[in-house]
Amino acid sequence: MKKRYQTGVIGILLLLLLAVSGCSKKEEKIAPESAAENVTEREKQSEAENPAEADPMAETENPADTKEPEDTGDGAEAGETSGLTALPGTYPRNFVFSSGAGAWGTFLTLEADGSFTGGYNDSDMGDSGEGYPHGKHYYCEFQGKFGDFMKIDENTFSMTLENLTYEPEAGVEEIRDEILYVGSEPYGLESGKEFVFYTPQTSVLDLSEEFLSWWPDRYEWDGETQKALGCYGILNQETGAGFFSDTVCTACGGDISPQTGVCGTCGLTQE
Repeated sequence: MKKRYQTGVIGILLLLLLAVSGCSKKEEKIAPESAAENVTEREKQSEAENPAEADPMAETENPADTKEPEDTGDGAEAGETSGLTALPGTYPRNFVFSSGAGAWGTFLTLEADGSFTGGYNDSDMGDSGEGYPHGKHYYCEFQGKFGDFMKIDENTFSMTLENLTYEPEAGVEEIRDEILYVGSEPYGLESGKEFVFYTPQTSVLDLSEEFLSWWPDRYEWDGETQKALGCYGILNQETGAGFFSDTVCTACGGDISPQTGVCGTCGLTQE
């Protein structure tokens, strides 16, 4: 009887040991899964707080893409076109606006920086009266400046009349030497602010008929053949008035000898 009791006790103890051992192994199997779940939760939280770290392929802003525009030093951003400070050619240079018929003309002497001086004269000897039997003379002397030069193409430049003053005032009359002198505005410059400057290499086929109507060589051109302007020209875009210099070399812009027709700069004979 006592032996059976001992045997039963031993059996119970063995069962308890087996049970304890099974539970321990089960816990060992579950523990890694729980640790993995904890790591996953921490990674999710980290991704939410630092998305760039979660995806190493995520795009980041390139400092080069947000570079500020360069400062060119003249108040304009890189790539912006700036105006010229001088006109092409050699100066001073004389220009005339005249029809070639009658006794009127506007003359100006132009400098490279656009400043100029000049005068306007027109005589009407047939318009006489008491005290001025030799007729009337309209005139003025003026000075001014062109500016805001911009290159349109190799031979064409735009410019703006920035200021113009003249004397005497228009309408002021004075009799001298039996001639009535009448103050007038500078014809060809009296209105309009926008002007165009042409170099001698400009093709006459690219110019308007109105402008060419003032060109001194218009009667020597057939109106169709390609020909260079052969002088510097100034067009008043509002009135159509055209000022022209003396004939110059179409190769270098130098002055031409009126006796020989040879350029004093490059030696080329003009046609």
